[in-house]
Amino acid sequence: MNESVARIEAIIGRKVKRDIAQMTEWAKGNLARAAEAIMNTPNAHVGIVTGFYIQHAEPPSPETDGLGGMAHLAAGLANAGIPVTVITDTPCAKAVWAVVDALPMPVNLEVVSTTENSVLRLRQYLETGDHLIAIERVSPASDGKPHREHGWDMSARNSAAPSSL
Repeated sequence: MNESVARIEAIIGRKVKRDIAQMTEWAKGNLARAAEAIMNTPNAHVGIVTGFYIQHAEPPSPETDGLGGMAHLAAGLANAGIPVTVITDTPCAKAVWAVVDALPMPVNLEVVSTTENSVLRLRQYLETGDHLIAIERVSPASDGKPHREHGWDMSARNSAAPSSL
């Protein structure tokens, strides 16, 4: 693996407040493989799914953890000439739009409503594309329910589009 990519993975996997060593070890090498897959795809197009709405927050609002990562990744890819579409759902749209609008290079933004049919249509559209990256988007765990790091079941607390997006 490229030494620069290995250093990036090491930085990403540092213990800050939570110990993600197990996940870091499981994902080791995937950053390089993902970058190579994008670089080796003629006319690549990358979709970045982000936004996670916390209904029970005070006040209810989208998390903003993933927006910085999305901004850096989208700007870097766009600067390299790779088209990017950022995808979010309506409860997170304003926060995601504000970041996308501030990027130095233009990227597309798709906002999906929170209805299951809308998410399924977008998912079918995305499956015809090249690459899809999720940043700070909760997805189902082994029990089929989305969870936060504290073990909270987010399906009852989250009014966002289905996490399987």
